[in-house]
This record gives sequence, C-alpha cells and structure tokens, in this order.
Amino acid sequence: MKLSFLAATTISLAALVSSCGSSNAQASSELQVSSNSKWKDVTTTDGTARSTCENTPANCTKKDMKTGNWWSQRLPELKNWGLPELKNWEEALVACANLTHNGQKAGDWRLPTKDELETASANGILSAASADWIPVDEMQYYYFWSVSSHSLYINYAWLVNLGLGNAWFTDKWAYSAVVCVR
Repeated sequence: MKLSFLAATTISLAALVSSCGSSNAQASSELQVSSNSKWKDVTTTDGTARSTCENTPANCTKKDMKTGNWWSQRLPELKNWGLPELKNWEEALVACANLTHNGQKAGDWRLPTKDELETASANGILSAASADWIPVDEMQYYYFWSVSSHSLYINYAWLVNLGLGNAWFTDKWAYSAVVCVR
C-alpha cells in the first residue's frame, strides 16, 4: 500500500483502517493463560498448534482479554543492536498490513488506533511485558505509532507510550516503535 501525502491527495482514515482489516478472530482452541488474567498468551507454532511465548518466542502474541485484541511483538530488532527497528508512520502502516506472525497471514494485522494503544495501557499491558514479547523497559521508554492522524494537522499522527499510557503527536516522517494488532 503506497500512500501519498501531497496536498492534492486526501486519504480517508476510516477507509484506510477498514482496508487494513480489523478481524478479532481467534484460533480454534483456547491457548495457555498467562499469570495475568487480563492478558493471555495466544502463541502458536503455526497458527493452530498451541505453544507459549517461552517455547516459541518468534511467534509470541498476547491477547487483551477485555477487548479481545491480539497484540504482536514489537517489530523486529535492528541486527546486532537489540533495539527495536524504528519506522516512520507510512512504513509502520505497511509493515503491519504485510505482517505474517503467529500463523496469521498478511492482511490480518494492522496498526492500532490511538484509543486501542491507550486502552491496552489502561488494561495493564505493562504487567504482560516479557523479554519474548515486549520488554518492560521498551514499553516505558518508546512511543508506539497509531494509525490515528491528528485532527488539525494531517501530516501528524498520534503515538502512545504503552508503559505510561500517555499520547503525543509528531510528524509522520519521524521514527518510532511499532506493534501491530488484530
């Protein structure tokens, strides 16, 4: 999906969010419950066979039991640095739309809204943090992109710090962390 930010071109965010998909379908069987009953480990080996974040860290996925949203790991690390690969807003949209993770195909994942990120924080996402998923220090340090553009400034989008729950907006060409939702 290629987006254009020319003044002559306008993009309907509602259409964009809808085109990225918002399915909350889950695997046919219930998966292992984490120690935090608000968040469930829904990791699989191939989309169907049960596993855990500890046993299959590359597929580590958590589910917010209040909203039903599944949350991917933050997007890959920079090679040899152990830090999140930061992306601009357009790259974040494309990366989530193309994500294949935990047995889910491209198109099943999308960039979360500002409200979804804030709700995840309020629902205790910090207590579900793990080295195999999103470490606590990264939730507290980084701001994560949302699909939500600023209502007054079309070249700005909202970011949310998952650890603190606070939101900030910045230019869509800035670089920040990315986590995807389905």
